[in-house]
Amino acid sequence: MWKRLVRDYGIAVKRNDVMKIMKEINPHATDERRSHRLQRRVYRLKGPNYVWHVDGYDKLKPFGFCIHGCIDGYSRKVLWFEVASTNNNPSVIAKYYLDCLMAQFHGLFSRHEEFYVWKEYIKPTNRGVLGDPSETGRALVDKFFKDIRDCGLFDMDHPVVKECLQFCFMEALQTDLDRIAKHWNSHDIRQQKKYSELPSGKPDVLFFVPELNEGHNFKTDIDTEDLNACIELYGEKKPKYSKTFKELVNVVKPNAIIPIHPDEGLRLFVELNIILQEYL
Repeated sequence: MWKRLVRDYGIAVKRNDVMKIMKEINPHATDERRSHRLQRRVYRLKGPNYVWHVDGYDKLKPFGFCIHGCIDGYSRKVLWFEVASTNNNPSVIAKYYLDCLMAQFHGLFSRHEEFYVWKEYIKPTNRGVLGDPSETGRALVDKFFKDIRDCGLFDMDHPVVKECLQFCFMEALQTDLDRIAKHWNSHDIRQQKKYSELPSGKPDVLFFVPELNEGHNFKTDIDTEDLNACIELYGEKKPKYSKTFKELVNVVKPNAIIPIHPDEGLRLFVELNIILQEYL
């Protein structure tokens, strides 16, 4: 978290001050980490693409946002981090998976990209781990939407209000998820004292050049035509916001720009709700 404040927002703040604030925001998670009560299972993998782990995050579901992610078990590289209006539709999840296969094995991550990772990231460093944004980040996001709900100005159960939330904040959330994934994939994972057998280093490096840690890439060649056929048959583009609501916005507030920042989203959300109150 401290590094995110410095890197993303240019805020000069002491690490200890950030830790104190994190404890105020989410004391339970901070105490658990400090007392080492978090139970972590140990398993051993031989290299990247041996096991991928997928999971969803549903705490924002009441507000219309469903987050889904995937991480490579060996390198801990985030392979996808997506937000949509659903994470229960298997065709949407299949599209995440198939798009990731297409990106990983056909074009996006080429040998040129691997050389870039080798050149830029394989350097000695004494920098610490990027502040873990998981608990604190989730707490802040949860609080942001709960504050909108609890202010009492909006009927959060009304379907139009929920569609307005999705229209105003979906792209902003996705922008932030993309940034978090990028930072995570390039940060240093320190050697674990308790689990010394786990590889340390940057997730991107561990994923692309596992040979540095005596690992083996279990990537398998895939026929592009077969993959495209699977995408066409089984994949479904993730739903973000209603096309009907977008058309409504074009009528009541022409030339409205879809926000990519939470502050912009909040302003537009308030403006649209003031306009739509006449019709609700």
